[in-house]
Amino acid sequence: GQLWFLASGEGRLMRLAADGSAQTVAELPGFARGLALCGRYALVGLSQVRENAVFAGLPLTARADQRQCGVHLVDIEAGAVIGLLRFSGDVQEIFDVQILPHRAPVVIGPESPLLATTYELPDAALTLLAPTDPVQEAMAAASRLHAEGSLDEAIAAYRRIADEQPDMAEAQHQLGLALSDGEHWQPAIDALERAIALDPANAPALNSLALALARSGRYEAALAAWERALVVDKQFALARFNRSLILLKLGHHAQGWSDFEWRWQLPGANPLHCPQPQWQGEDIRAQRLLVHSEQGNGDQIQFWRYLELARARCRELIYAGPEPLIELAANVNGVDESRGPGEIPRDRFDCFVPLMSLPLRLGLPDPLPMATPYVHVPAHVQVRALAGRRRIGLAWKGSATHLDDRRRSMELEDMLALARAPDTQFYSLQFPVSGAEVELLKSSGIGNLEPEIIG
Repeated sequence: GQLWFLASGEGRLMRLAADGSAQTVAELPGFARGLALCGRYALVGLSQVRENAVFAGLPLTARADQRQCGVHLVDIEAGAVIGLLRFSGDVQEIFDVQILPHRAPVVIGPESPLLATTYELPDAALTLLAPTDPVQEAMAAASRLHAEGSLDEAIAAYRRIADEQPDMAEAQHQLGLALSDGEHWQPAIDALERAIALDPANAPALNSLALALARSGRYEAALAAWERALVVDKQFALARFNRSLILLKLGHHAQGWSDFEWRWQLPGANPLHCPQPQWQGEDIRAQRLLVHSEQGNGDQIQFWRYLELARARCRELIYAGPEPLIELAANVNGVDESRGPGEIPRDRFDCFVPLMSLPLRLGLPDPLPMATPYVHVPAHVQVRALAGRRRIGLAWKGSATHLDDRRRSMELEDMLALARAPDTQFYSLQFPVSGAEVELLKSSGIGNLEPEIIG
């Protein structure tokens, strides 16, 4: 006679009381998806949540640093989690949980035919299910080398397959990708063009070709390749997103910002879902606007310059960002209130917009307005005067989880020569900073501002 349900984004098992109120039965460390009841117990499936879900309306990311994938056993009378089956390896999502009556788990040996029914099949079981294809085996081996970062070995493996299978477009495509990762641009372009010649409707290969052309500085040819990919597949989100970055680089802001919105269609994107509408740039002077952060800290700080322009069109602007930036965001022009994740009542704002959608929503002209300074030092921070000396901040890397981190980050050691510049005091704006980096900063006379930034 009771209604049980999951508040998925909050990671909670809930019960609807007789008075219509929702009561929390248990809090769980993951995205709750899948519920089965058995007497006084509930089985709840949990999926991991990616980093970019922090501001996608999923409050559990504010309290669960390590989101888990598995099945939790909850005593619904005691409101306690009493058991956990954690999934490892590449299993990240659960879609449903069911109880099979009169069935129980058993321990099986390595040769049991039941292995063929498991979710992740061991290699030994896979050989029983389908005949071995030596070409696909070779492709899989080359792919493993590529994934491990053994680029030279992967390139050699893909070349052997491409030489032996000259009509295999995917071998040329993967060879081109490996060559691109090694920054061998012209050989990569040649391989990708061979793949497209074999399969002209291969939109992913056209996207890969466009990226290789763009990274080698051939922007117009890259745009033409993306255009061909989008003729094949108009809904190819990755191609539109990649094209947006080059359009913006070339100053084609209107089309670039429009294409940039396709980031929300990429795998793993977690747009904010709430009853309030997304702001489209109209005059809302009687309403309160929530701007939620996205992507990394550096991206956010750069895009804060547009908050003052958005504030001119609303009654109040609330900014939701990560914990380390809450205080700094409160000192940005246009911000009435700065808050962290998972703290904002839904009746606190009337509409919302992602931070990096502001240039499109504001309809900004070319070139973009650059009003500075737009971030101010908090009033309680005292800055010691350095007579006759310049103060310069340093940052040398972004998030290590970024797919292209090796191309955009560097080592602190590569910047240490700067510390010898005369009449200059350098400060590290990097966070987090490793223990080894802290020691390097000390020995080089570079101030470490990490405690102030996150404190």
